[in-house]
Amino acid sequence: MNKKIITLIVLFPIFNFVIADEIFKSENHSFSIETVVDELEYPWSMEFTSDGKILITERPGRLRIFENGELSAPIKGLPEIKVEGQGGLLDIALDSDFINNKILFFSYSAGNLLGIGTEVSSAKLVNDELNELKLLFKALPKSRDGRHFGSRLLLTNDNSLYITLGDRGEMKRAQNINDHAGSLIRINKDGEIPKDNPFIKRSDAKAEIYTYGNRNIQGIALNPVTYDIWTVEHGPQGGDELNLMKPGINYGWPVITYGVNYGTGTQIGEGTHKDGMAQPVYHWVPSIATSSLLFY
Repeated sequence: MNKKIITLIVLFPIFNFVIADEIFKSENHSFSIETVVDELEYPWSMEFTSDGKILITERPGRLRIFENGELSAPIKGLPEIKVEGQGGLLDIALDSDFINNKILFFSYSAGNLLGIGTEVSSAKLVNDELNELKLLFKALPKSRDGRHFGSRLLLTNDNSLYITLGDRGEMKRAQNINDHAGSLIRINKDGEIPKDNPFIKRSDAKAEIYTYGNRNIQGIALNPVTYDIWTVEHGPQGGDELNLMKPGINYGWPVITYGVNYGTGTQIGEGTHKDGMAQPVYHWVPSIATSSLLFY
């Protein structure tokens, strides 16, 4: 009987300065790090195309292409991006038929007189320029805080686009289902709301919300065998989480958490458990600052 072994890999930040081909040893494996390109400023996300290119976002508001050892000039056609605090140009995801339709999706922070918030748009990449720009999602309400924008993107075969959103540094917002902050969002690739979203029939909720009670999800991945959605989430001082995401579930932040307040170490919320709130599959104390995850 053939068995397929799926490994979930959690990624975390390392120093920007590395020595090419330096060997590192860990408890189970040795690995090497090689610098491929070192001309980037706060690189935040990258996607690999089937023809060998790498699309790279830089948080200060630039999208570049790395191909054949060369880094392109910034791609033209991005919307206006508000680069402030932890905000800027964030994640990028390619349509499953990108090789033919050239459609990509990206998240970023945008601002107006009311504040800043995460937005997601799609566009076509033609001749190293973005065309047919379409705004798909806008997180509301906006905030003047410069923290916790999320924002990872996940495309699935049922036409869904998942968007992770942080609590914007205003923790109580994560328990309000009439507020996008601190949630996992699910929309269709065209920006419409799926008819089977968990809160779509509730007048007191944002219909795009798929889960809530999340502090700041920084990684999202789809199990290629079971099609379950997994995330990794930044806790405060301690309490980073690995979660299995289910529709309509409250993941507890800030009512329950394994983390504590920065500096003082005092308790946040009501403890680590409460009826009606999900427990993480795994948590880290102290924090390891998980940045992403993937299945291998």
